[in-house]
Amino acid sequence: MKSFMGLRLDPVEEDGIFCFIRDAVRERRRVTITHLNVNSVNLAWDDPDFRSINRASDLVYCDGIGVRLAGRLAGIRVGRRVTATDWIYDYVRVFRSERLFYVGHHKDVLEPGLGVLRGLEPGLMASGHHGLFEKQGPENEAVLDAIRAFAPSVVMVGMGMPLQERWIRDNRARIDAPVVIAVGALLEWVSGRWKRSPDWVNRAGGEWLVRLGRQPQHTWRRYVIGNPLFIARFVAHLLL
Repeated sequence: MKSFMGLRLDPVEEDGIFCFIRDAVRERRRVTITHLNVNSVNLAWDDPDFRSINRASDLVYCDGIGVRLAGRLAGIRVGRRVTATDWIYDYVRVFRSERLFYVGHHKDVLEPGLGVLRGLEPGLMASGHHGLFEKQGPENEAVLDAIRAFAPSVVMVGMGMPLQERWIRDNRARIDAPVVIAVGALLEWVSGRWKRSPDWVNRAGGEWLVRLGRQPQHTWRRYVIGNPLFIARFVAHLLL
């Protein structure tokens, strides 16, 4: 584990993430995996509670070109930027014998997204529950009961930051699955509802610009305000 701007960040890439998952499943050891990007750094900077969630995670990987570039400037090895949208297809092939439960999204995104994953590996045991439920009380209990009944090895939670991390933190002790992973808008991309930018754009670090152009109402605050704020905070951190 390394520290980036006072936050946990592990220098792992796809293979390291998969090895971590495999070991936890084999040992029936409960772990939580989250990721770090410009948005999560900004959230943690302002919110001690979110910062504590990051530090309590068992593995935190780099999911943002801004964090990767800033890490290089600071002389910190953070590994290549990897996103759940990149590694999910290999995950399905590598862990096709493990049971997967997904929590998040609307029903019209959840079912098509899981259908795509099942289509990659027909033997994949994957189920899920949409994310539009009360996060406390009977509806939350019903979701936990559904996870318990399915008995997954891995639970993926895609509710967006910081809701997904807080839900995991509040319910982790009652989720018996060895691995719980925060995956953001993963199934929006897998289902085809959102279209990714070309690979060469992603490799060049321009994916955020494409998203801003395609989804200005959804992303403008995160990028137009968040990116300059991150840069200012990174510079201030270096000067401290």
